[in-house]
Amino acid sequence: MATRIKGENLRFSVWDATAEDYLPIGCLISNDINASTNVIEAQDKCNPGVVSVDYGTNTYELSLEGYYVDSISSTGDNNVASHDYLFAKFQAKEKIDIKIDTGIADKTAYYGKVIIADAPASFPSGDDFVTFSATLRVDGDLLTVDPHA
Repeated sequence: MATRIKGENLRFSVWDATAEDYLPIGCLISNDINASTNVIEAQDKCNPGVVSVDYGTNTYELSLEGYYVDSISSTGDNNVASHDYLFAKFQAKEKIDIKIDTGIADKTAYYGKVIIADAPASFPSGDDFVTFSATLRVDGDLLTVDPHA
C-alpha cells in the first residue's frame, strides 16, 4: 500500500544569509505549489484539422497562509520567518532563496529563487489571531540541488 504524506510534512523555508541556514516560515496553516506550462499549439496543412501541442515555458508559483508571528524584533522568534520577514524582503524588492521540504525520504527538497508577488495580512478585531498570506513566483526553475550546500 502506498504511504500517504501528511500536509504538515511539506514545509517552506527561506535562506537567511546571516544564520547561513534555512529558516522555516513559521506557523503556516497551508501552502501550495502550482506548476504550469505555456502550452504551444500548432496546426498545419500536413494534418488538416489536427492540433498538436507541446510544452512551452514552465512557471512555478508558491502560495502560503499562516499566523502572523514576530520574527524580526529583539524579543521575537528569530528562528523562523513570518510576514514581517517576508514583507521586509518585499519592500526591499529582494529575491530570496526558498527550500520546499517534500516529506519524501529519497527526494528531500526543492529549491528556488523567488520574488514575493504579494504579501497581504488580515488584522481582525477581537481575540482572533492575525493571519497573513503570500504568493511567491519562482525565478527560473525549481531545483533538487541546494545552492547553499
